[in-house]
Amino acid sequence: MKEETFIREVIIDEINALIRHRHYRAAFVMMGQTVEVFGAFLDDKPMKAKQQSKKRFRNALYHLFPGKYSSLNRGDKLYDQFRSSLTHMLIPSMHLKLANNAPALHLTRENSRLVLDAETFARDVERAGEEILKRLNSGELRRKRIAFDWQED
Repeated sequence: MKEETFIREVIIDEINALIRHRHYRAAFVMMGQTVEVFGAFLDDKPMKAKQQSKKRFRNALYHLFPGKYSSLNRGDKLYDQFRSSLTHMLIPSMHLKLANNAPALHLTRENSRLVLDAETFARDVERAGEEILKRLNSGELRRKRIAFDWQED
């Protein structure tokens, strides 16, 4: 599968469909994993390289997302409290508040909890994906083998 198809259809379109159908928790899980996947495009290792999760998440936030994300990830806090907690337990940390339709609160603190807004985060994920495609097309990033095929009914 080409990187363009993988990023636009498998990742971005599916996140947007989850949000459109009000499946916000599932969208957050997918967005957390997507940050890590986008980090895989930034390194020279195979997509399925082992023990790269935290490093890839950190690199994607630093290189592809607005600066506030990486500053909030100091000490890998977003990785631990958001990505790992949701991926492994389907529950965010008590230090986070997952929200929707709250763009003004995105990446701010409410009662000492960091607020993540689904729609705003999805737009930032989409921009990050488009940045990867731009870098792939310019030759700045090396293309990766995406061993994935899907047949729709």
